[in-house]
Amino acid sequence: MSNTAAQLKAYHVQEDYEATCVIVFDTNSASARRRGAGELNVEWESIDFCRRAPWADQYAGTGRIPHLAMLKQGWWLSCGCCGQRISEDEIEDPESDCLPVIVGDWIYYNAQHHEDEVAEQKRKHDQELAALAEARAKFPGADVSSYHRDGFGRDTVCVLAPGTEKPARWAIGADTVSTSERDKEAWVAYVASIKEASQ
Repeated sequence: MSNTAAQLKAYHVQEDYEATCVIVFDTNSASARRRGAGELNVEWESIDFCRRAPWADQYAGTGRIPHLAMLKQGWWLSCGCCGQRISEDEIEDPESDCLPVIVGDWIYYNAQHHEDEVAEQKRKHDQELAALAEARAKFPGADVSSYHRDGFGRDTVCVLAPGTEKPARWAIGADTVSTSERDKEAWVAYVASIKEASQ
C-alpha cells in the first residue's frame, strides 16, 4: 500500500534535549517518530513526544508547510540571515520591526535582513571568484577548484597540478602548498616548469 497524500497525516515531533521541533508527514505515529528523529538528527529514544498536528494535514501533498501557517499556529522560526526569532507575537508587537520577508524556503526578520543576507552571499561569491582567479594565475596549467575557508579562516583552494595524483591545498597568498607525500616530486617539477616558462 503506497503512501499517498490522502493517507499521510501531520505529526509534531519534538526532541528532549533542546526542545527542537519538526512537522513530518507519515501514516502512523511510530513511522512519524522515526522520520522526525531522522530530521532532527537524534535517536528514537531522544524524542520527547510525537503527536498529531491535524492543522497541517492539508499540506501533506506538498510536504512543505508555509512559514506564515506555522507562525499562526504558535511556532517560531529563525531568520535566515541572523537566526533571530520570528513569531506571531513579535510580528504583532507595535514596537517591533519584524515584518517577515519570505524568499523560497527562507524567512527573514524583515527586508533589511534579507538585503543583508543577499549582500553577504554576493561578498562570499566575489571572494570565491577572486580566490580561484588568483590561484589560476599563480598555477598556470593546473586544475583549480574547491574553494573553502579552512579552520584558520584562510581562503583555500585545491590545485591539481600536471603530473600529480591528488589536489594540493593552497591558502591564498601562502608561499607553500600542502600536498601528498607521493606527489611531492611531481609538484616540485611542476613549480620548476612554471619558473622556467616565466624566464
